[in-house]
Amino acid sequence: MKTRILFFTVLFIVVFYMPLFAQWLPANGPYGGTINSLAVNGTRIYAGTLAGVYYSGNNGAIWTLCPNTVSHWIRPLVGVGSHLLAGAVEEGVFISSDDGLNWSPGNNGLTNPAVNAFAVKGTDVYAGTMGGIFKTSDYGANWSPASAGLASTNVISLFVDGNYIFAGTVAGIYISEDNGNNWTRLGSNVITGMVNAITAENGMIYAGTNGQGIYLSTDTGNTWVQANHGLANLNVRALITEGNYTYAGTYNKGIFYVLNNDTSWTSLSYGLQNKRIFSLKMLNSNMYAASQGGGIYYRALSDTIWQTVNNGLAASQVLSMDDDSSGIFAAVSGGGVFMSPDHAMNWASINHGLTDLQVNALKIKDNYVFAGTFSDGVFVTGDNGNNWSLANTGLNNTWILSFGIKDSALYCGTFNGVYRSYNNGANWKSVNNGMTNTSVWSLASKDSLMYAGTNNGGIYRLSGSDTSWTTVNTGIPNNFINSFAFTDSLILTGTGGGGIFYSTDNGDNWIDCNNGLSNLKVSALLSNDTALFAGTQAGVFISYNCGATWSDLSSGLINYKITTLSSDDQNIFAGTNGSGIWKYTAYQPPNNTDDMSGDKIHFFPNPATNFIHIENPEKKTMEITIRDMGGKMLMRKFFQSGTVSIENLSDGIYILGIDEKNYKLVKN
Repeated sequence: MKTRILFFTVLFIVVFYMPLFAQWLPANGPYGGTINSLAVNGTRIYAGTLAGVYYSGNNGAIWTLCPNTVSHWIRPLVGVGSHLLAGAVEEGVFISSDDGLNWSPGNNGLTNPAVNAFAVKGTDVYAGTMGGIFKTSDYGANWSPASAGLASTNVISLFVDGNYIFAGTVAGIYISEDNGNNWTRLGSNVITGMVNAITAENGMIYAGTNGQGIYLSTDTGNTWVQANHGLANLNVRALITEGNYTYAGTYNKGIFYVLNNDTSWTSLSYGLQNKRIFSLKMLNSNMYAASQGGGIYYRALSDTIWQTVNNGLAASQVLSMDDDSSGIFAAVSGGGVFMSPDHAMNWASINHGLTDLQVNALKIKDNYVFAGTFSDGVFVTGDNGNNWSLANTGLNNTWILSFGIKDSALYCGTFNGVYRSYNNGANWKSVNNGMTNTSVWSLASKDSLMYAGTNNGGIYRLSGSDTSWTTVNTGIPNNFINSFAFTDSLILTGTGGGGIFYSTDNGDNWIDCNNGLSNLKVSALLSNDTALFAGTQAGVFISYNCGATWSDLSSGLINYKITTLSSDDQNIFAGTNGSGIWKYTAYQPPNNTDDMSGDKIHFFPNPATNFIHIENPEKKTMEITIRDMGGKMLMRKFFQSGTVSIENLSDGIYILGIDEKNYKLVKN
């Protein structure tokens, strides 16, 4: 029989306190993020993100999150009349008739919820899904199939030009001339792959594909020619025609334009830091470009330079954080690295010299900041990000997933195992002996031991000066190991589906410690002098007893999908999947709880096991409350004097409220 180790007998000594009844607050960015789509309705422009819909009524100067949308990953958006329709990943369609203030599902008749595209013809709206095309004539209240003739029903793009409706699928392009009742394949011998985007005007059609560039037809699709001259990337995600010109957004080379009916493109990317373009839209003679990770760019048609318009657009997917005395650094998916010198009050992009903005990992060592990227390897800066330089000598794999530090060495985890540098990244050497799974997503060290967490290969340990890793998975599933944290006597690890495990013997044996966790997908762990913090797909949890029990610490969060955790001397920071960074002001002087000396009312014992007794000589009715350290109310009652049961509380630290005073209560 497995004996569960009572590792919570040594209670944390609290040297500072969470502010009473505090909550998470937005950390003012980093602004930007991945914008999947743009839509114009009236005087407003809307943006669909990984976590909700944003709108701007002043040409992008300020963006505001539409209420009740943050839990939805939005792909397409479209405005029709006074209505706005949003396609949410695997959730179908949501409808707003009041400029995005309120939303309701609109899926009656929509048998496939994976909506990729919208198009409007009159008052009819067409939705392209992974299961064909659907049509609504009542703003999304009811849908009917409209896929007759489609051989490929995975519809990626839609476009309306006069009486014609065009549909781009994963296998070619189709046209309907009868309001979607019937569809006919176009260019079947020419366009055979995925059609991401379509624009058309007066018989001219441009079709943007996934790897074959752009095709042009000048006779409503009867004949086609490839039109890629000058196009630096053949993965075309967006097309728009305005006046005499057509504009194309590509996946990683920015934006190009061409004179209509021509086949030679010219770059229009000056000012674009992020060149992965997902959507293009016009409003008031201004063009807007949605990017992957860089937010939204803007230019007047008369201008030659793009500029970001991301104020208020807190849609960043934050993948990693680290801090030192100069500030906190954050890695944003597709947005590179941001830095805040003032406890996340203000953020600045620091990407000069960083050629790959997909930064997966950050680590600070010896006044150097290291950034691990998706494809270009390791970058290093010694001047807080003003200048980055490559540090890849010896790396055979440049897809960087994690960093760790042991003694004087810097380690990086890649898809091809672990590399070690003794000179701050100037040279790397492979350290993979003993590893059978080399997809290393997390690295951490304690004393002379280094731990490596892999994707479905469990945990490896490197001891002292050893050159070979040892598997240490007893008691833990071969799961996705996302993170590690340490206390004086424990090692804890967070997994991608099994929750949290702890070890008291340097990883030889592991035991789960998930009491109180409502979600077992643990993406981040953080330890400080007060508590342990766990970031999950259901928010942040806190433990004051070394992980024996966990309490929800998510009050104030609007996005519960936590990607990373960090802290400085004032705050706990939580990076989210699509809502930027949030902060919890965690450090306060210890006068947050009242001293009982001089009070007429007393309670005892403290610490307590099952009961506390409250003495009230004045015999007046008192309000008694017990809250956890996150402010969640656990008990409330009114009485004069007597015994209060706490036997249902888990071991830990609580706030006992007696009328207007608050006292620290320890249960063990």
